[in-house]
Amino acid sequence: MGLFSSIQNAPRAKQLAWIAIIFGLLLLFLFLFGGKYGFVNMYRLSDERTALERTLDSLAAEQESIKRDIKKLETDRSEIERIAREKYGMAKKGEKVYKFSAPADTVRK
Repeated sequence: MGLFSSIQNAPRAKQLAWIAIIFGLLLLFLFLFGGKYGFVNMYRLSDERTALERTLDSLAAEQESIKRDIKKLETDRSEIERIAREKYGMAKKGEKVYKFSAPADTVRK
């Protein structure tokens, strides 16, 4: 009887092994691709977070630069004068403002 039962259980053991393998592969597939907590989605979100952190750092540096410029404009009259001269072409009484245009391309192609 022992020999007969082991022969009958052999195909059942193979079936259980295949079921376990398929179940394991299914779990692996779900782990990698399943839903918002899948490995692939988490990896994509990690990359997105890194990019957003870089953008945040860049914007924080730009904000600090703008704050320094504001402080400089509030306290330094020579900075205001420099901007008025360079950006708006202003001059003090008696000064002349010269404006130079870019040279025209005289060679015809």
